[in-house]
Order: sequence, then structure tokens, then C-alpha cells
Amino acid sequence: MTKRNFKSLIALVLLTLFLQACNIPLLQQSKISVEDQAKTIVVQTLTAQGNGGNDIQPTTEEAPLPSFTLTPTEISISTSTLTPTLDHATVTVSVDTNCRTGPGKIYDRVGGLLVGETAEVVGKSSEGNYWIIENPDAAGICWLWGYYATVVGSTKHLAIHTPPPTPTPIYHWTGVWTTSHGVTGFPHLTFIVTLTQTDNNVSGGFSDGGFTVTLEGSLSSDWQLFTGTWDDGGDSGPFEWKMISVNQFIGNRNNGDYEWCGARNGADIPSPCKGP
Repeated sequence: MTKRNFKSLIALVLLTLFLQACNIPLLQQSKISVEDQAKTIVVQTLTAQGNGGNDIQPTTEEAPLPSFTLTPTEISISTSTLTPTLDHATVTVSVDTNCRTGPGKIYDRVGGLLVGETAEVVGKSSEGNYWIIENPDAAGICWLWGYYATVVGSTKHLAIHTPPPTPTPIYHWTGVWTTSHGVTGFPHLTFIVTLTQTDNNVSGGFSDGGFTVTLEGSLSSDWQLFTGTWDDGGDSGPFEWKMISVNQFIGNRNNGDYEWCGARNGADIPSPCKGP
């Protein structure tokens, strides 16, 4: 092919591509330039004619990969809210247990934790044998004996509580008591017993047909239970009385062989008599 014919061929190819440009998809136009396409066609034509296709090398470029920019709405950020776990302890009991204003029966009962109930623990006693809990039955806190208690959770953060001042017991044994003594189901004897209490100790006695019977003993921490020994000069034995009100008590003598109860200040003799 002559040089003039070659130029004419180039012009013809360029014209053809120009006329077809409107029908070429946009994506293909962006991949290879018109000039490169023309050179490629010329080479292919020359090769087909056997006229040395190596004179003109086609120019090709590898199309760049499309780039993408994510907008804020296309970006998904997974977040999780972490809730801090605070130290927390709860308590249950294996036996129904009273809850009081302090450690021991001398303190008022203000609630109780029953089997199957759970309460929050907010403190512990300085001696370690009581838990201070949220009162299950009323507002505020109370002291729970730890013998039947099972605590779950961390107790390291719990405040140490010292026992509050001991309340003045409502029970006091000093006075003159009308007592009833005998075997259950049989007629009883009546004895007028005079007692004197000094702190946790009680002493007193009564007369029985010419015999003087003395009573000596001590009280529980709340002064409700009076445990001691009777002595008539020739015989003696144990007894146990328990106040069920400020003017009544129930009890027994000789480890339950006899019942022995009493009242004062006009109160009725308790029935049943035997206790505690």
C-alpha cells in the first residue's frame, strides 16, 4: 500500500468511527480512545492484507478500576452500649429468719426473710455473724442473723456496721406474781411469788405450807426468758419461765414434768399454761 493510500485509509476509518460514536456505549468510549481504536483497525487491516502489521503498533491501556466513595449514609457503624456491672450481693435463707433493728433478740423485730424470698445485702456486722439487708417487709434496713443465710455476689464492697445502742427491754420481772403450778389436766396449786430483778439476774421466792421455796436465775439478753433453779431446803430442780406480755408468763418445772405460769397487776393467768 502506498503512503497516500495509507493516509486515505486512516481518514476513512476516523470518519467511520466518528459517525458511529453516538451508537457506542458510554462505558466503552471511556475505555479506549478513538485514535487508539483507529490504529488497531489499521493494524488488523494491514495484517489481513499481509503488508507488515508490525509497522504500526496498537496502543492499548488497561482500563482503570472504578473508584468508589462511600457517603456517610452508606457507612454502617455497629456500636454496643456497655453497662458497667456494679458489685451486688443478695441473700436467701433455708429457715424463716427474723430481721431486727440490731443483732440479737433484745432488738425489735421489724421484718423477716422467708424461705424463697431474696433480699439485697447492703452491709455486714463487725462481728461477721449478721447481714444488714433491705427490709423485705418495710422501708429501711434490718439485721439478719447469718446462721441460715446464703449470700450470693460480691461482699467486698459492703460497709461494716457496728451494733446500735441496746434498747431498754420491755420486760421486767420485779413484782408480785400469782402463779399456777401443777400437772397438765389436773387441778393446780396457786403460789404468790415475789421477784426482784437486778440487771440480768432475778431472785425471789414463796411460802408453801411452812416451806420456803427460793428462786434464783438469770435472764436472756432481751429479759424475756427467766431460767433458774428452785430450792425448798430439801429438794431442788430447774424451772423456765417466759413472758408473753409485760404481765403474763408461761413456763414449766423439772424439765417439763409440771407446768408453771403466772400473771400480775390484775392480768389473767395464761391458758395454756405450759411453756415456753
